[in-house]
Amino acid sequence: MPKKSSLTYKYNPALSVKENAERCAVSVATINQHNKTILFDFDDTLFDTTPTKSLRSVKTKDWESIYEQIPNCKLYDGFNDVFDFIRAHNINVGIVSIAQKELINRTVKHFNCPCHHIQGWWRLPMKPYPHQINKALEKLKADAKDVIMFGDSPDDVAACRAAGIKIVGCTWGLHSQEEKNALINSSPDYIIDSPIDIIKILK
Repeated sequence: MPKKSSLTYKYNPALSVKENAERCAVSVATINQHNKTILFDFDDTLFDTTPTKSLRSVKTKDWESIYEQIPNCKLYDGFNDVFDFIRAHNINVGIVSIAQKELINRTVKHFNCPCHHIQGWWRLPMKPYPHQINKALEKLKADAKDVIMFGDSPDDVAACRAAGIKIVGCTWGLHSQEEKNALINSSPDYIIDSPIDIIKILK
């Protein structure tokens, strides 16, 4: 079996090692053909938003108190390099999340994250349904075949499959092996373990 790397091809045991290697090369080329629009999940993909989560979990939310916690959130290591790459290559960025849109907007501005559209959950069925992604594609004027999403959950994978776009599973914000296994078992196109691997996908 091929050695696992941080950029993981889904090994097919029915094929030979050589055939798997060839399929991997073809698959990488295919996913890289069109990458002028990318989508990110928000929580645990772009940002560690742990400081906000307990305040967001209650029924009646004090949004001003939540916003005050934004500076205590964390942009995952490696994303500043990813953002430099995105800006240098004029890649359109959307964020698709069930989080409140204003929270996303303020967080994006605080961390100087490139973003051309934020698609929250308001009045749309949430992931795993594709409606949020479809709306983001409409707003970004993007064709599904030209779009890659980066997310951390089986719901992200299911929504992308339904919307007809590529999905890369991101493990760095997951909190347990159980969550990682669930992501792997949902069969994203790739699994990556570090934000810096996003550049490998986009090159």
